Amino acid sequence: RICGACAESLGRPIAFVGDADEVARNAFHAPPLHEECARGLAAGSPDWRVVLTAGFEFVRPVAGAADRRPTFEPNSLL
Repeated sequence: RICGACAESLGRPIAFVGDADEVARNAFHAPPLHEECARGLAAGSPDWRVVLTAGFEFVRPVAGAADRRPTFEPNSLL
């Protein structure tokens, strides 16, 4: 697994950046990031939040889903 910003190998914690809706659903469209990379990206928008996790699942959309984009779903929030 690699960071979606710097392309270096990910360790823990793993970070995700998303808006309030993504945080509430615990499903993010942006790829996993290093915490430092995520905080740098989130600084660019007051609407973005950073969520830290120890692990996540890559979830493909099901047939007929309104949103056909895959998501990343953290499973061990820190």
